[in-house]
Amino acid sequence: MRRAATGWPFLVVVGCVVLAGRVRGALDPEVSKPYTLQVVLSMSKHRLLTEVFRDQVERQLRDGLQAAAGDLVKVEVVRTHPRLKEVRTQGLDETLKNWKELTGIKTHFILIDYVDGQYQVQARQHDGLTGQASPVVRKERTSDRQFVARLATLLIDRDFGVVGTIKDASDPKNLKIQIKGSKLGGVERWLHKGEVFLIIPIRLGQKQALAVPDAYLQLGDKDANEEGTWNVELHNRYKAPLSMANIQGFRCLKIATKHGPLQLRFVQRGAPVANLGVEVRKNSFKDERNKVGGVTDAEGYFSTEKTVYDHLAFVTALTEPLHALIPVPLVDDRPVTVGVVMRQDVKTLLVLRRLLWEQQVSEGAAVQTTLFKELQELNKKPDQREQALQRAREGLEASEKALEDLKRERERLVEDARKANEKLDLSFGDQCVQSQEKGHGELREYITAQEKIIKDENDPRRRKWLDQIQEGKLAEANADFARAIEIYAKVLEEGHKDEGLTKHLDELKDRWKTKGPAHELARQFIYETWPALEVGKIKAQLPEARKALKTCREVKDRLAPMKFLRVAVAHAGKMKQRLETLRPDLNEDDVKAAEEILELSKDLQQLIDEAQQDLQTR
Repeated sequence: MRRAATGWPFLVVVGCVVLAGRVRGALDPEVSKPYTLQVVLSMSKHRLLTEVFRDQVERQLRDGLQAAAGDLVKVEVVRTHPRLKEVRTQGLDETLKNWKELTGIKTHFILIDYVDGQYQVQARQHDGLTGQASPVVRKERTSDRQFVARLATLLIDRDFGVVGTIKDASDPKNLKIQIKGSKLGGVERWLHKGEVFLIIPIRLGQKQALAVPDAYLQLGDKDANEEGTWNVELHNRYKAPLSMANIQGFRCLKIATKHGPLQLRFVQRGAPVANLGVEVRKNSFKDERNKVGGVTDAEGYFSTEKTVYDHLAFVTALTEPLHALIPVPLVDDRPVTVGVVMRQDVKTLLVLRRLLWEQQVSEGAAVQTTLFKELQELNKKPDQREQALQRAREGLEASEKALEDLKRERERLVEDARKANEKLDLSFGDQCVQSQEKGHGELREYITAQEKIIKDENDPRRRKWLDQIQEGKLAEANADFARAIEIYAKVLEEGHKDEGLTKHLDELKDRWKTKGPAHELARQFIYETWPALEVGKIKAQLPEARKALKTCREVKDRLAPMKFLRVAVAHAGKMKQRLETLRPDLNEDDVKAAEEILELSKDLQQLIDEAQQDLQTR
């Protein structure tokens, strides 16, 4: 940490400090709030699907669902929806599969057609609290005109999908979930022991959400000590599914599962995997009582034939060098496609895990920027000093917890790489972790200063100046040096006497002066163009970025590279976040996209290394 000659401290954070990591319990479980269910009713054109019939079905749907749900659900039936045209042209499967938006509303599409002398009803739901669709498109037929509305009601009821919130994710072996609406009554008819929930991490301010891949919660007994709470057991394919930084918490969505045999198809990058050893168990990966084993056929298929399972099966793919333990929910009778990675792709899998770990670290840069801006705004209002102090304390606590998780995941990565006899370059993530530890100290200084102001200062003008100085420090921490200079100058002009601040301001002004047109252009690029780039445009701007960094190096500017580095780390986080949506083990197009991100990451990493070297050079 750099200090002025008099010892007056100022806040400068270099790198990727995570100040707001995982915030356990921050999500409202909404145990006393009802669900909002919007049923989108669409009938095709046919002489038997009259307007009178539409009105009848709409009324029966609304009344039947509302009567069955009571206060737990607010039901509305509509005939229009922004996605209805897409649903009718592309189908419920494709449209809802790609709809990950967090709307807060359950939207259930009911499509009614008259086909081959029967009424055909299709149904599928999108849950706006988790951004997930129900697993399958339900399709049923009836020749009874009076049974159509009842059939649609049954399909909606089957896939209603109650929503839970993990109470505390810090101990994966002892998890509890709180069910939305549980204090309103009626929710227990959708909750039976052994049923399965998807797990969805929710990030602050995000508009979309993705479920944790191949990780599920299985419902246990109701908690006798707390209303609206159930015990659950975590089953996961990949390690530490709940160790994610920078999230508010975890929602979970119940999916409709069944009783029956299991059919699987194993693929690697979309191609079938033949002669793969497979074992399927009933109650856990260690249950040997009813184990079914065998190998896949030439097309990658494997079936348990007459052996049946309830809700969830535990599948072991005997891949080398590490066996894949895969929980598989039973949602319908179709074969479940399972992506596996064979020996020759273990390195690729480890690299992807490393990138996802780095993403969790680098995402903190964006979160940190948000927190500093929030504290700056709070500091402008003296009556919100206590709120700013509390927010800073929460940020520090969350950062320390997130750092613990990140270190544990690093240990797992190193151990798995050792077992696979592979080497991983973790230097980027290690640099970020070190910066986080430094950032904890900087934030503690801020907290100490705020506590002193609250305790000792009674002069309103002096309190105002001290608040403004804190705002300036936060601006410096965010590499907004022009703003910090403006704030410090204003404080001194208003009459605040502080020799340390005066000297610091003079030094900062001197260091902030541009040295010629080329330097001005470099600053403009770093502070205006570089932060505004979308991921798809980063590659084209790398030469200009390197040029700007080189110019700063030549004129010995050590301030602009701080901003450059923060933005570069944020860009890296965006790129790695994109990897969350890719499945290179299943999709050949995703392999190409992942390779492009890897290549761009290497180029960006070189620039990050250069910026860090510049900052370390005194």
